[in-house]
Amino acid sequence: MHLPLCGVRLSKSHGARFFFLCFVFWGCVAMRRGKLIFGCITLIFTLATGTNPHASATAQDKQDALIKRGDYLVNNVGRCAECHTARKANGELDNAKHLQGSPTWFAPNPGIKFKKWDKSAPDLTQSGRAGKWTEERLVKFLSTGEQANAPMPAYKMTLEDAQAVTAYLRSLPGTKKKGVEE
Repeated sequence: MHLPLCGVRLSKSHGARFFFLCFVFWGCVAMRRGKLIFGCITLIFTLATGTNPHASATAQDKQDALIKRGDYLVNNVGRCAECHTARKANGELDNAKHLQGSPTWFAPNPGIKFKKWDKSAPDLTQSGRAGKWTEERLVKFLSTGEQANAPMPAYKMTLEDAQAVTAYLRSLPGTKKKGVEE
C-alpha cells in the first residue's frame, strides 16, 4: 500500500494496522490531551513503521557510554598511550598520533631474557589492530590473559571492560603511517 501524501509504503500486513491506528490517533486528537496525543503519535509511528523513534537514541546512548568507559580504561587505567603513542623530540606524547603505534622507547634489562621483545607497539586504532581484528578477537585478547610479546602485559579484564575498551579503540579512526609495525 502506498500513501501518496506522505510518501510511505506499507506492506499488506501493516496496512490494516496503520488505518486502525489512524482511527485511534484522530480519536486522541479529538480528545485534545497533550500527553495522550504524543503517546498515540509515538505508538502509531512505532506500529506503522516497526521501529521505535526513541530506541535508536537509547542504543546510541548505550554505545556512547560504552565508548566513554573504554576511553577511561585505556587512557587513565591501562595508560596504553605510554607505549602505543609516538613521542615528540622532547619525550612528550604526540597526541596527534594517539594510540597509532610507536617504536618502543625503552629496552629490557640486559640481564633478563625474554622469548621475544617487540621493538614497536602496534597501532590500536581502526587503521591498526582495532580495524584488523574482529570485535570478538579483541575482547578475547583483553579478557583471557592471552600473552603477547614483551613488553606488552597480559590483561584479564572483565568481559564488560574488554567490550568497552574494544568499543573505544574501534571508535578511533587512526591514520596509516610508514615505519611502524602492526
